[in-house]
Amino acid sequence: DECDRDDPRMNFQQLPSPEGMIGSPMPIYCSGRNSSEFCVEVAESLCTEEDGRCSPESCRCEDPTWMRQELQTLNGSQCFTCIPRPTNCAIDGSTCTPGPCECADVTHVKVRVAPSP
Repeated sequence: DECDRDDPRMNFQQLPSPEGMIGSPMPIYCSGRNSSEFCVEVAESLCTEEDGRCSPESCRCEDPTWMRQELQTLNGSQCFTCIPRPTNCAIDGSTCTPGPCECADVTHVKVRVAPSP
């Protein structure tokens, strides 16, 4: 079964937001007669995970182990991206964390230790 691209039920268009609407509602897309016969509302958006890009709308991370990071664009607009949670550095003085890590406590200082010969 192929979709007929000329069938009005197969061409969805975004409905304009009602005037006076406070906030930014999730978009609604409709098709069919008068572009209002079949409608779907976006329930949620996924944040981008691409380096150097961010999502301007409110969103969530697809991978629940990642964290949402709030950023600001060059023009000052708010946007969001998802990044893996950082590995916390060991806090025991006799243990080193292999690979990159971040201090879980902002009052701690990360110290690089030279490998033993």
